[in-house]
This record gives sequence, structure tokens and C-alpha cells, in this order.
Amino acid sequence: MKKIWLIGLLLLAFSLGWAINDTEISPETEMPLGTNTGISPNDWIKQDDIHVYRSHIEIDLKNAVWANFTDTNSMTPVLGSKSNAIQVKPQNEEDIHIGDVISFRNKVNKRRIIHRVIGIGNDPEGRYFLTKGDNNKEEDNIKVRFNDIERVLVAVVY
Repeated sequence: MKKIWLIGLLLLAFSLGWAINDTEISPETEMPLGTNTGISPNDWIKQDDIHVYRSHIEIDLKNAVWANFTDTNSMTPVLGSKSNAIQVKPQNEEDIHIGDVISFRNKVNKRRIIHRVIGIGNDPEGRYFLTKGDNNKEEDNIKVRFNDIERVLVAVVY
């Protein structure tokens, strides 16, 4: 009964939104709780590129891809198997910042991993990124090179 009531309420809200004009809605500023890493991602989508209307949302973002995830619990509570996200391909290694959540290939087992950048360094081979799952106790034991990075997480849709 509760589920039917909720669906009806959502349909009513959608219908009312559709009936009212499509005026862009101003954002509300809120205090974020953050993640258990204490490191925030870089601002990949500027506020001026997000347009919220009563009937839909538009985000001006080039080369975006839709992604979902396997629930390994390494990025809990930020990502899980029911999370959906928008990712983009970074253009150069300077695009990647501490706090960004990146998707990369592990060179050893060829698995795709999505973890947060917790450090950036340089060695004789060039720039590398240190990563860690938000819910993992230890950082990943690999140096991620720019060529290993497939995408950067820019939005999570729950």
C-alpha cells in the first residue's frame, strides 16, 4: 500500500511539474557531509553548466558516458551496485586532482577499478596517481599512469 501511495505521489508531482512552465530553478546551497576520506573531488561541472527545470535537468557536458558499478564495497558509501554515474574522459594528466574518483585498468589483472586519487607523484617514468577505495583501510599498491585512466567520475545519481 505504501509503495502504491509513493508511486501515486511521484506521478502527481511529475504531472504538476509538467503543467507548470519550464522555468529554470535556482540552486540551494547545502552543507555536504563528505566522504570518509575527507578529500573532495575537483569541480568538473561548473554551476553555470547545470540547468534545473521543473520537468527536467540539463547538464552541458561534452563526451559524457553513463556508468554503473559492481558492488565491491570499496567505495561505500559513495558508490554501490545501485548507483548510477556520469563519467568523462580526461584530456591530460593535469586534469586529474587529488580527490577525483577515477576509473582505471589494473595492469596486473586487467580489471577495471574505480577509486579516489589520494596522491600524485613523479618518478623516472613520469607522473603517477595513488588511489584508494573510500572504504578500504589501505591505499592501492599500484602507481596509476595517465594512460591507465579511462574516465573520471563527475556526477553520481542515486
